Amino acid sequence: MTSSPTARTATTTPGTDLSLVAARAASAVLPLGGPVEPVPAPLEEIAGLDTHMAVVARYSGASEGTVGVLLSGADLLALSGGEAVDAESCRPALEAAAAALGPCVLQDLTTVSGPSLLEQLRAADGPTWLARLGEDPADAVHVAVIGDAVLPDPVADLPAPRRAPAGVPTGAPAAGSGSRGMGLLRGVQMEVTAEIGRTRLTVQELLELAAGSVVELDRPVGSPADLLVNGQLFARGEVVVVDEDFALRITEIVEPDRDVH
Repeated sequence: MTSSPTARTATTTPGTDLSLVAARAASAVLPLGGPVEPVPAPLEEIAGLDTHMAVVARYSGASEGTVGVLLSGADLLALSGGEAVDAESCRPALEAAAAALGPCVLQDLTTVSGPSLLEQLRAADGPTWLARLGEDPADAVHVAVIGDAVLPDPVADLPAPRRAPAGVPTGAPAAGSGSRGMGLLRGVQMEVTAEIGRTRLTVQELLELAAGSVVELDRPVGSPADLLVNGQLFARGEVVVVDEDFALRITEIVEPDRDVH
């Protein structure tokens, strides 16, 4: 007699299910007709969804791990407008999910199948979480989080989505809603600059610069680089290489009242 496998429920750390936090944020940018309240889901719920597309990405910063979004056929159609969907189509949802876990940097996106995402969750060394956005598992969006190093303090639960007043379409902000202002700002472009050091030169020294000249900066080797947002110091990190491009791995988020210069 063969016993059936026991469904494994995603691991939960005390106080916080990170997939619920990430899923609430992702629901605001996914084609769901408005924010949807997520519910915890067992890992085996996505075992048979091999026709669905999942997009996963590593994130690092205030916490480290992997976040993934598994979309149903209906969601893929809504997201693409009838055209082929690639990983980049899911970037806004993954960025929102990662940002909800703290100040994080999203790395390369990878497209996998539902079973592949399930295997990643099963094989993870760290805790895993899975949340569902929707009532029917076969036609819902699933958000998965693998936390290799979770936040040291529990993430505060995000407020539940507000119900729109009668006569207001689902997903439309209510008049006077405080969240509407922030929603309008999400698409605003910000200039982000990585700075490894500074120096001051006279006009004469500038005129003498040529190919091969060495300009000495005011920061010793091994010091963290500054991340400036619109000229304001926001974070510090170490310079790394990602796919032959320079990148900055965040190691510290600078408080507004500190290190102002």
